[in-house]
Amino acid sequence: MIRIAICDDEKRFCLELEKYILKYEFINDIEIEIKKFYTGEDLIEFIKKEEIDLLFLEIELVKMNGISVGEYIRDALENYKTEIVYFSSKDSYDRQLFKTNPFDFLEKPIDIDKLNSIIKKFIKIIGKKDEVYTYKKNKTICSISYDEIMYLESEGRHIKIIKNGEIYDVFNGKIRDEKEKFITRNFANPHKSYIVNLKFILKISASKIELKNGLIINIGRKYVDETMQKYMAYRRG
Repeated sequence: MIRIAICDDEKRFCLELEKYILKYEFINDIEIEIKKFYTGEDLIEFIKKEEIDLLFLEIELVKMNGISVGEYIRDALENYKTEIVYFSSKDSYDRQLFKTNPFDFLEKPIDIDKLNSIIKKFIKIIGKKDEVYTYKKNKTICSISYDEIMYLESEGRHIKIIKNGEIYDVFNGKIRDEKEKFITRNFANPHKSYIVNLKFILKISASKIELKNGLIINIGRKYVDETMQKYMAYRRG
């Protein structure tokens, strides 16, 4: 299901945009949930508690304008997952908008073909995102294919991404905070400091893992059962 939010102080426009999105949902046989907000403040309160995949955000909101709302979502909430489509009756855009990494722009009145192409592009990219590991480094969203990762290793407050046996990148974080992104994939968490791509395991026992680059990783006692189960399931295909 795709969770979409519309934020505009013109209720008529919100209803019109909702109608076109629901029409796209019906024609393309996809599941979409739509939430409507008439102030930036109400939208922010919702996003603090719930997830939104795609946000259509009016730039010229009466109170807290769309630019400020977008900046709050990115900077204060550190939400880089929600894609933002700004819309306006103007055909020029403030440079500040680009700081919030907008997904696209939509002009009023609505161009239905443009709207449909935005939704189609979003669905296509969402599919590709499932194949890519994303992480934040110095307020920048970075990515790498899951398949390319040999393992993650934490040292203090830093996480190293290892690719082809070498350090690919380093960012601030903790393994326990990243683990959820790997749970459904062919990765194991054999130690509090490691997340390992199962396809790079050369040998495994109840006490250690040897990777194809020669690295030996000791398996923590509380991680043994889960690690072995994941590896055996991976080998069975």
